[in-house]
Amino acid sequence: MSDGGPPRRIVDGMATDDSLVSPDGTRILYAMLEEINGRFFPRRNILSMDGGEPLASFLLPPGVTNIQWTPDGRALTYVDRGEGWNLMRKVLPDGYPQRLTDFSDGQVVDHRWSRDGFRMVLHRRIGSHDSLWMLRPGETRPTLITEFKTGRLARHLWAPDEPILYFTYGASTQDVVLMGGLR
Repeated sequence: MSDGGPPRRIVDGMATDDSLVSPDGTRILYAMLEEINGRFFPRRNILSMDGGEPLASFLLPPGVTNIQWTPDGRALTYVDRGEGWNLMRKVLPDGYPQRLTDFSDGQVVDHRWSRDGFRMVLHRRIGSHDSLWMLRPGETRPTLITEFKTGRLARHLWAPDEPILYFTYGASTQDVVLMGGLR
């Protein structure tokens, strides 16, 4: 068994803590703060794990959350509060962001891609109501999976044996819930 070798620095400088390794393990997305007109913004960079110059460098709108690689590694998805807390997709390296959802109320809290990339689950919140929605690439309208009038959803994750979804839900404690048959 190999010990993995000595650690090596991939990114030099002041990278922020929201780094993500691409699904195939060949690239890393990281952010470095850049001053623009007296304010600091995270400039996202994509770097080969072998090092060198960034393969892409771009700014996302202020306040984006839940940034994720798409399973094929060709794009990023994220929630943009400036777009009404909707889910967005940015094709790499320099694609223009496009909306994947068009909710007019509430907010997409987060999302998780299935490993095969054929679907994602969205956690949505309107006031005190949480719900889970399914969205497939190319579709424009997500499908409601389940809704909760009380309590909170905390986390959700696709099982290795998809299409099973695990999530935690509860009011004062969090129960682990399994939901299967999500095709």
